[in-house]
Amino acid sequence: MTDSSPKAYVQQHSAWGRWGPDDAAAGVNLVTPERVVAAARLVRTGVRLSLTRPVVPGAAHGPGTARMEPARVDIGGGVVVQRDIWSLDYHGGQITHLDALSHIEIDGRLWNDRETALNAADPAGSWGDITTWTSGIVTRGVLFDVPRYRGTPYVTQDAAVTGDELAAIAAAHRLDFQPGDAMVIFSGRQAWDAANDEYGSVSADGSRVAPGLDGSCLSYLRTADPSVLVVDMMDRHDPANTPPGLAVHLALNAFGVALLDNARLEDLAAECRQQQRTDFMLLVAPLSVQGATGSPVNPIAVL
Repeated sequence: MTDSSPKAYVQQHSAWGRWGPDDAAAGVNLVTPERVVAAARLVRTGVRLSLTRPVVPGAAHGPGTARMEPARVDIGGGVVVQRDIWSLDYHGGQITHLDALSHIEIDGRLWNDRETALNAADPAGSWGDITTWTSGIVTRGVLFDVPRYRGTPYVTQDAAVTGDELAAIAAAHRLDFQPGDAMVIFSGRQAWDAANDEYGSVSADGSRVAPGLDGSCLSYLRTADPSVLVVDMMDRHDPANTPPGLAVHLALNAFGVALLDNARLEDLAAECRQQQRTDFMLLVAPLSVQGATGSPVNPIAVL
C-alpha cells in the first residue's frame, strides 16, 4: 500500500537543500533584483488594489479572531490621544495573512529539514520566522482566474481546483508564468460567501465546508516554481486528505513556497478583465515580529 502521508510526500518530493543547508528564504530566493525591476515595469495605469479582507474587531472570524481595546489618554491642555491594543489570531480562514516557514511542521521537521525544537527554544531567535521576509516580497503576480475559466461565479465544495485545471487555465488564458512569479489563484471567495454559510463553517453532518485547491495542485506548483502562492480559498477540506484539510499547505514545508491565505481578489480579477491582462506588480510586506509564524498583511497589486 502506498504511503500517502504528508511525511512520505515531503520525503519523496521536497526541495530541501536547494539553496543550501542553512537557507531560510526558500522560494523568495527566486525574487532576484532583476525580477523586482521587471515587475516594476509592468505598471502601466497606476491602478493600486488592496488584496486584503477587512478585519472587523469583535466579529466572528472562524478559527481566527480579532479584538481591539481602545483607550483615551488625556495628556493635558485639552489634548486626548486615541490609542488601541490589537489582538489577532490570524491563522485560519478569514484574516489575510502570510505564513512563515515555521508555520507547518511535519513529523518534527520544518522547511529545509530543520528540527522544530530549534524553533521553539527561543521565540526571539526562532529559525524560519516571519522576519526572514522583512524586506518584503515584490515580484510579478500572475492571475489564474478560475471562475472566468469555468464560467461559474465561484468554486464549490464538490469541484476543487486541480493541478490539471491550473495547467489548462495557463494554456487557455495564455499565462506566461515564470519561476519566481507569484501565483495568484482566484476562486470567487466573496461570491461564495454571499451565497453560502461562512467559509470554514461546519455543516449539519459535521463536515467542515471549505472549498478550494486539492492536493493535485502540488505537482503543478513544483513545476511552475512560484515564490509565493496567493489564494482566496485555501486547501479544500476533504476527509480523504491526510490529514483532512492539508493539501497545498504542504508546499510551504516541502518546496518553501510562501503562502498568502485569504486574499480578497474580486477587485483584482475585475480590473484584469477590464484591462485584458493577467499580470501586474505585487507587493507583500509582513510585520517584522520576531518568532512569529506569520503576519497579517495588506498585499497591494499595481497595474
